[in-house]
Amino acid sequence: MPSEKAFAYKYKLEAIKAQGKRRDLTSTQLAWKSESADELGANSTESGDTVRRYIRLTNLNNQLLEKVDERKLAFIPAVELSYLSKKEQGFLVDVLTREENFGVPMKQASMLKNMSQTKPLTFEQIDQIMTAKTRNTVSSFKVPYKKVQDFFPKTVTPKEFEKTIIEALSYYFEHQQDLDLDR
Repeated sequence: MPSEKAFAYKYKLEAIKAQGKRRDLTSTQLAWKSESADELGANSTESGDTVRRYIRLTNLNNQLLEKVDERKLAFIPAVELSYLSKKEQGFLVDVLTREENFGVPMKQASMLKNMSQTKPLTFEQIDQIMTAKTRNTVSSFKVPYKKVQDFFPKTVTPKEFEKTIIEALSYYFEHQQDLDLDR
């Protein structure tokens, strides 16, 4: 699982740093930490950048890390979200749980990261960014034909099918109170 890999890389990197080697004598002043991640990557057939991304996942709260493991939250957006504070990550989990969708597009993840680095995000700001995504991406809805085929004659056209469904939904929502009282 990505979380296991992330913590394994983190612990290995900490062990390398704790060995007490004076890497600063043989490498540039700023690069030695990166070289350790590159070493880990070379030993595991992954790039140093990928190792650093995995290690970055260890900054996610448990709920978000679980969603990465369940493949409900993509890896790269999760890395971006790892830069949010724990409080901001908690707000994000609340929004995503309410929306019942843990898919966070890269655009929103980057936006949240960038805004968070400027000043702490509020629940309302996170909610606005995430729900704007949801509203804009819902462009169509499909009903599996097998589930409704018994209600229509075989000669119905797709246009007639759509018209009937829309009329039925309109009727339902117009008369919902009446229907609820009949129950």
